[in-house]
Amino acid sequence: MIWFGVFWNTDETLVITWAGWDHLQQAQALAAHLEEAKDSGWSPERCLPMLAGLQELVPWLKQWHNELDPTYGIGMGDFFADYVVEEARVLGKTVEDLEQL
Repeated sequence: MIWFGVFWNTDETLVITWAGWDHLQQAQALAAHLEEAKDSGWSPERCLPMLAGLQELVPWLKQWHNELDPTYGIGMGDFFADYVVEEARVLGKTVEDLEQL
């Protein structure tokens, strides 16, 4: 089972867990959690591990989920690759920086 959670001293937020979820479902859940965290005022340092986790899914998304999505007009692998690059830029980082986390 793969899991992702971020805890700091008094952080009582739920851990995101997935068993049986495909890479696209994992990426969608992680991106939604990241957006909620940013909207809640989490610091960039606190958001970076989630973005790094999403970056780790990109190769799998490109391999298994990159057919054209009619809703977005782009493959979801490409969509999330672009999302990671843009979010990293907003947080003052690069994709290479995420690989060091």
